[in-house]
Amino acid sequence: MKHSILLLALLVAGMNQFISKELDFILLCTALFILLPLDKPTIYRSSFSVLAPVLLLSFIGLSVGFLSLRSINRDFYRDIFLFFGVIPYFFGGALLSKYVKDLNTFFLAFTLIVALSSVMHIWLVVTTFGHYDSLLQYRRATGTTNLNEAILLGLFFARIFNKNLRKLIPSIPLLTNFFILIILISFTLYFSRTMIITLGVLVFFLSEYITIRYFFSNRNRHLPFATFLVIAMVFLSGLLISFLPPNAYVTTLVDKFERIPDEVFWNSKDSYAAALADINDNWRGYEASQGVKKFNRGTTLQKFAGFGFGSVVDLELIMKLADKDYEKVPILHNGYVLLLVKCGVAGLLLYLIFLYNIGFAKVGHSANQDEELYLLYQFLSGLSIMVLLNTFTMTGLFGQGNASVPIIIGLIWGCIQRKEITLSHKHESKAHAKAFH
Repeated sequence: MKHSILLLALLVAGMNQFISKELDFILLCTALFILLPLDKPTIYRSSFSVLAPVLLLSFIGLSVGFLSLRSINRDFYRDIFLFFGVIPYFFGGALLSKYVKDLNTFFLAFTLIVALSSVMHIWLVVTTFGHYDSLLQYRRATGTTNLNEAILLGLFFARIFNKNLRKLIPSIPLLTNFFILIILISFTLYFSRTMIITLGVLVFFLSEYITIRYFFSNRNRHLPFATFLVIAMVFLSGLLISFLPPNAYVTTLVDKFERIPDEVFWNSKDSYAAALADINDNWRGYEASQGVKKFNRGTTLQKFAGFGFGSVVDLELIMKLADKDYEKVPILHNGYVLLLVKCGVAGLLLYLIFLYNIGFAKVGHSANQDEELYLLYQFLSGLSIMVLLNTFTMTGLFGQGNASVPIIIGLIWGCIQRKEITLSHKHESKAHAKAFH
């Protein structure tokens, strides 16, 4: 029973790219309704406290949107689902932590589930090979991102560099190694900047090359060497790629890295003079600039609390997106601008507070005494940095069809809470034993 529940929950996380987000949400809510009453309430009380900023910013968007809209529309309901949906996904992860006793269990089970989605991706690539003229067409047809693969490979490669992680994941069966090879192939075939950055961030944190909870501590003694190693690898990779033909997919991927500043920070003054091709190439930056323009035109109250759920951003042109013509869009790739539009400065600050509490806040003495607990906190720190970076281009926690991120964050958070409760009971037992003697 326990293992079937574990696999079901991980299946929801691992297959989210291939089933509808509505079905994914219904499956998880059903599991929560049945199983939450059987678990320890302490875990969920602590979860409510850490989720309070997300709840508050969601209520801000809901309240402002309800009061502002002349009629409740589809975009309003979509925003409710995207923002409030983080809560049950987080709780789902916390519930899953009841059945995940250690990192080894998580690694082996998650490898199996992610491998299934990787096989589906590779099959899609193979069956459509040669049908595309550009990397953009290829990725639109076969898939743009699978963060689960990056998270799984982050654990795998960090295990190579971190002897403490090797103790917690002591051996990898031959079949699991085969699954990891499949995942690695699929990872390569995505040609995704986001996945590459996510992988690098998690390897850094899980290898214990950096800690942000105690930045000026002895634990960061390897950081200079690790930084030098990354710079050297980037330089060497750039040198090798320079020998490839200019129209190769890998070369196009490098160009995408070089365009990151334009995609994140588009100068709105250039919007009227820019050619449509330039706007299309830097679409995420353009739509973000339109969102900032809407925010700047708002009243003081709108800048503080946003325009609410259901609000849209005027593109000031007609753009074909997903085979439809749009003049206004309800969702932006840049999650920070999206938060400013929907929930204002208050919502953006609450979002950053949530990520700070998850990944940056100092932790208790017990985390420095137990290696697995420390690595779980490192995992959370890496995930919070990953979300901070991905919020620029993938809407962060509120991205459509990306439920696995809040699920895994909730899972790691739940594992930490359960382990701290166990350690606290052990310390109390020792204290009682000493007092008795």
